[in-house]
Amino acid sequence: MVVNLLRKLGVLNVQRCKKEKKTKMMDYYSNVKGPTREGAIDIIKNKLMTHKKPQCLKNFVIYLVDEEISKYNRLGSQIGWSVTVEPSIWKKLLHKEDVYIRWKKFFY
Repeated sequence: MVVNLLRKLGVLNVQRCKKEKKTKMMDYYSNVKGPTREGAIDIIKNKLMTHKKPQCLKNFVIYLVDEEISKYNRLGSQIGWSVTVEPSIWKKLLHKEDVYIRWKKFFY
């Protein structure tokens, strides 16, 4: 009975519209192009500097971005970059950092 009253007042329809707007916004970012090769390299290098990671990881950034481009033929849309490509690059960089730290402890 309360549900029928809310439907007559239009409250339930307003909530459905709000959910649709969120979906449309995510779809909007899938139509926006992702960063270029140089832009992706700059983004990753800037984040390396802000997170104070070893500088030797900068040498691998270009290689990893080129690897992702060869895998997908481009870096994808903005949402694709944020959800799949960038985390994949970070995962590989963090693995390289872990290997670097282990070797550093072994030799020094």
